[in-house]
Amino acid sequence: MLHRLVLVTALASCAQGPVVGEDQAASVSVCAAGPTAKGVDVSAEVVDWQAFRAGGWDFAIAKASEGVTFVESRFAQNWNAMKAAGVVRGAYCFFHSGPDDPVVEADFFVDVVNQAGGYEPGDFLALDLEVLDGNTPDVVAADALAWLKRVKDVTGITPIIYTSPRVFDTLLGSPPGFSGYPLWDVTWNGGPPKCPNIPASWPGWAFWQYAGDSISAPGLPGAMNDGDVFNGSRADLVAFGLSLAGVAVADAGVAPPDGGMGPRADGGALVDAGVASADGGGVVAADAGRGDAGAGGGGSSDLGSLGVTLTGGCSVGGEGDGWPATALVVFLLAGCLSSQRERQRSSRRERERATDANSTHIY
Repeated sequence: MLHRLVLVTALASCAQGPVVGEDQAASVSVCAAGPTAKGVDVSAEVVDWQAFRAGGWDFAIAKASEGVTFVESRFAQNWNAMKAAGVVRGAYCFFHSGPDDPVVEADFFVDVVNQAGGYEPGDFLALDLEVLDGNTPDVVAADALAWLKRVKDVTGITPIIYTSPRVFDTLLGSPPGFSGYPLWDVTWNGGPPKCPNIPASWPGWAFWQYAGDSISAPGLPGAMNDGDVFNGSRADLVAFGLSLAGVAVADAGVAPPDGGMGPRADGGALVDAGVASADGGGVVAADAGRGDAGAGGGGSSDLGSLGVTLTGGCSVGGEGDGWPATALVVFLLAGCLSSQRERQRSSRRERERATDANSTHIY
């Protein structure tokens, strides 16, 4: 019993998220569940999308609108060129709450996309929630939920939400009702193999913006671009996009995803990444004994019957109930704790530098 108590205590310590700070609120660190797909988000950039795709990049999310009047000048060109190049595409609205009416703002966004050629199953629609516009947290949260619901009702596509622990947890106070919309997290720390800090309301993340105005990519101008990853392979990304439009993976002829999509409810059915499931969800796979750790150290180690997988990407295993196996687990957990603390310190430093250099954004 004593060695079991030691193990449980060590597990509890390693599973804890980052220390709560002024910019992180109750955020937790969640690594990718396996391979990740590479992407960017753009606004007015002139992009050679053929070169982008040929360079091995998978997706892009382009700004379409802001508020109830602004249309991004390059959106229509980007939207159609991304499709022509085989880039998995998304569109986002930079959101403003009252006095803008959120339903009008949602309709305006959908109209902009329609005027650019329209959306189709597999396209991603996103709400960019990063400013409060002087409104109270309750007003901002209610307006954002109204926008999300309206877009889903009008398009049939479940939108994703771009936000950060600072905005969602610290400034908005972790309002309820959002976990049914997949998370596009903002943590500027350089990307995999590091891990993002996510708002505590979500068990996992679908997309992660790991760099702001600081990367280069094929076909994009300069080296001041935003970098993103999807929590899964390109095949997972395609399947996930279709699932948000209500298209079953099997019906679409797409191979079921094998990582990064959260738990599988029935041994293969897709469960939305970053969406709360009945058992708490997260990035822990149902078959936690398999050894397919990918970017960020997710997955689980095939070390025996213990097969322990921890939120934050720490995976250890053991065999039997004897002291040798337990000693191995405790040893590995010690390394896990050390690496998590270093990731937390590094993430805070990077986020502080990024915030100072981009003070117009509330990350």
